[in-house]
Amino acid sequence: MFCFDDALALGALRALYERGLRVPEDVALMGFDDIEATRYSTPSLST
Repeated sequence: MFCFDDALALGALRALYERGLRVPEDVALMGFDDIEATRYSTPSLST
């Protein structure tokens, strides 16, 4: 999944987690624009 920006990617990461899907094991996820908050997500977000 490629998101328009990192804020959306962080939201997608949360939504996937709530549905029991694992990143990157079940879904590949990437954001775009390299905001600082992505460094602190679990798992870390590729951007």
